[in-house]
Amino acid sequence: MRKRRRRRTRPYRPLIFAALVAGVLSAASAAQRHPVAAVLIATSLAALVSWIRHRVQRKRRVRIRTLDQLLAMSPARFEQAIASLFRELGYRRVRTVGRSGDLAVDIECRDAEGRPLMIQCKRYAPGLKVGSRDVQTFVGMIFMHHRADRGVFVATSSFTKPAVGLARHQGIELIDGRRLATLLVDGPAAVSLEGEAV
Repeated sequence: MRKRRRRRTRPYRPLIFAALVAGVLSAASAAQRHPVAAVLIATSLAALVSWIRHRVQRKRRVRIRTLDQLLAMSPARFEQAIASLFRELGYRRVRTVGRSGDLAVDIECRDAEGRPLMIQCKRYAPGLKVGSRDVQTFVGMIFMHHRADRGVFVATSSFTKPAVGLARHQGIELIDGRRLATLLVDGPAAVSLEGEAV
């Protein structure tokens, strides 16, 4: 019989919540008598919330350095790693949506102008190429169903020539294993999403 995993408790969470509630109550009571004190308390609370969000996002980040590490991951963990990479590239509201019936999209995010970007991830062994059928399905879904402006297809392997041609014709960005390895090692500044080395 398998042992059930014990959930890790986070003793600081109730304390943070209590501090936030106390701060809100203090700000509310001080607002009428001391407006300056209320502003200071509200500013401190905003800073605390910002710090907490930053800590949570840092813990969620998955930092991977090699393709072998990506290939050893579960599909869900792989998608999280690619999502972390796109956060580093400056995309916002990045979230993984890949699951059964995901309609050919694993990650959704927004660019700097707020336009939607859909990402498909394929964790294939190096010798197994992504074919045009996969790209065709992705193209159809992002434009017809998701109504997105752009799409990026990320693979740990490479793409067939017909797949590359189709992607180029439809304006789909391809990131193959070689480019992905460069991004992992050198960071986002090494390769632009237009495919040109910086």
